[in-house]
Amino acid sequence: AVLLPFRSGFFNIGGQGQLELGALAAVSVALFLKASPVLVIILALLSSLAAGALAVVVPLVLRLRRGASEVTSTIMMNFACILFMYAMVTGPLKDPKAFYGTTPSVLPIYRLPSLPGTGIHLGVLIAVAVVLLMFLVTRYTVFGLHTEVVGRNRSAAMAAGIPVDLVMAKAVLLGAALAGLAGGVQVLGLTFRVAEGWSKSWGFVGIPVAFLGGNPLGVLVVAFVFAILETGARHMQAMTGVPAALVSLFQGLPVLIFVGLQAASRVMRWSKVEASGGDING
Repeated sequence: AVLLPFRSGFFNIGGQGQLELGALAAVSVALFLKASPVLVIILALLSSLAAGALAVVVPLVLRLRRGASEVTSTIMMNFACILFMYAMVTGPLKDPKAFYGTTPSVLPIYRLPSLPGTGIHLGVLIAVAVVLLMFLVTRYTVFGLHTEVVGRNRSAAMAAGIPVDLVMAKAVLLGAALAGLAGGVQVLGLTFRVAEGWSKSWGFVGIPVAFLGGNPLGVLVVAFVFAILETGARHMQAMTGVPAALVSLFQGLPVLIFVGLQAASRVMRWSKVEASGGDING
């Protein structure tokens, strides 16, 4: 959700809001559509994709038509999406039996099935499949090449005849749709309902994961490491008394190192440019 738009020059910080809307759309379909379980699950996940993409339309249009900073607009959309979710779970979608804002629980037949012999639901395989698909798209397709060219040098891409706005729009909508899918998978595979404070800051954690991963396969590895740290933190605190917040420090250190290396690389590159008299090829 962060990596694909960033490749095209769009910094998507709205993943959390896109995830919330995706989860809300998925649980709404699962609650109100009565059909075969396979059909309901598929439609619920498709609706989460659509809701995630919808959540980024305003920032995308503002960026392409008015040159507005997507950093500001996507951050503001996070608030809009989360507050909209609160309005729904405390209003039209509220479980009448609950004393707090929450939707009813999704029926067991409409939940993502568990893999045989494991406690893992099908969403894990969906995530791996998405990673592999995005790796193939970014590595072996014209669209993948165009996103990288547009992100690295927009002017050169325009001179080469690449439709830069269209390429950015596709990458941003696809990234936001995947954020929505993450919400749909989470609600159908684990939480089974959307409630006030139901989610953690997964959308924001995706930002360092994307930068440290660097490509879809790297994202899978880094996300797995972050998940191990976060999950193990609770057991570490219960068994040893070590504060779970210490894990945030461990997660932040690689980010600081990454930023430091990137800054050092840019300083060295510009130093070489200045030493060659401003000729970048020198």
